[in-house]
Amino acid sequence: MNVRVGLSRSREESRTRTQPYRIDPRWVAGGIAVTALFAIADVGRTWYWFPQRIPVHTAVYSLTIGSVYVAWVAIGIFIGWFRLRLSERHLRPVAEWSLHAVTSLAVGLVHLLGNTVIVWLLYSPTIPSLSFATVYLEKIIGWLPYEVLAYWGILAVFALFALRRERSEPRDGPRYQRRLSARAGDRTVIIDCADIDWIEAMDNYVLVTTRGRQHIVNDTMARLESALDPACFQRIHRSAIVNLERIDRLENAGNGGLEVVMKAGRALPVSRRRRAALRNVVAG
Repeated sequence: MNVRVGLSRSREESRTRTQPYRIDPRWVAGGIAVTALFAIADVGRTWYWFPQRIPVHTAVYSLTIGSVYVAWVAIGIFIGWFRLRLSERHLRPVAEWSLHAVTSLAVGLVHLLGNTVIVWLLYSPTIPSLSFATVYLEKIIGWLPYEVLAYWGILAVFALFALRRERSEPRDGPRYQRRLSARAGDRTVIIDCADIDWIEAMDNYVLVTTRGRQHIVNDTMARLESALDPACFQRIHRSAIVNLERIDRLENAGNGGLEVVMKAGRALPVSRRRRAALRNVVAG
């Protein structure tokens, strides 16, 4: 016996919709403020360091100080962007913080290298004894801990303001995930959850089928089951989640089993303990 599937208008109208992501101006202002504080502190360090090591010329020194401000603005923008990209990938906390730890060291080393290059280009013509390697090594030994601390300080402010924004937003109901991201070579593909036909488990990943295309996503079935809107998606087996709108019919299979036949023609088995829930959803 075949059962045709349809969704009632009342169920469609009752689905919870999430609002597009908006950046809170207070979130941005907080990041800029803490970045400015670290920039001022960095200028203070430079002010103290230069007169002791290098004879200062006013114009050249002003150019050096200006580069410090520009560098910290760029660092603040990068940290905010990097945090958003990692949050979109829904990594485990250990993996996310490990990436931030490595990135904080990399950002610090690159920042100190850029500062050393500027010092070298501006002052080496008048000070032949100035050693690039020596200056860079001194900066790493003396300033790298500060660079790492600055990275985490800026990151903490971004995170706190984002958390405050989430808590202050009115919640009309549960908020469900609207997009997934999948790697395709050196590109990241953004998948709209409304385009998903079905999801299948595949070792430590999941295989997402969207309108005839397949994407490998670094996620788990358990997390996706709780993150996707239950008004749109139903888990029918430990290895399968389906979009209810993409179901064409239910069919009885051999040995008393049940299958979901998708509009694309794919038949997916329904586990025994999930049959009643699926029939209730389809009937409702």
